[in-house]
Amino acid sequence: MSNFGGERAERMRDSLALDRLRALAEFYRLVWSDADRRQPGFDELQKELAVKRRIPSVEAMVGTYNIFSAGLSTLPLENVACPVLVAHGTGDGVSPLDRAAETVKRIPRSRLVPVDGAGHVPFLTFPEKCREILRDFWSNPASR
Repeated sequence: MSNFGGERAERMRDSLALDRLRALAEFYRLVWSDADRRQPGFDELQKELAVKRRIPSVEAMVGTYNIFSAGLSTLPLENVACPVLVAHGTGDGVSPLDRAAETVKRIPRSRLVPVDGAGHVPFLTFPEKCREILRDFWSNPASR
């Protein structure tokens, strides 16, 4: 079991070594869903992120892909003792919802809440929905 999608991570890792900018462009294409792109303020968000973001080194990205291609199956997630909330975009092209569901099953006292239409970073493009999910999680002990 791989949370990130082992084959996809391996392909992206290998392509980074060959053509860094094209591989990063593909990654960022997968990060945003169509629903993300339609959100009010999306263009401004993109500009803000472009100004703040440093393009990571090839070494850093390859290291990240190596970790994720190995998957989370080796981590002792069954030992997590605190409540865990995973708000996951249904349009995530980087790490699909079914992979998040597999991971959440291994964590006691965890809850997966799909964010309809959102991509990889729903807290940026659907902040109100994520606030609502978080408020519900903390105000409702039964949800933990």
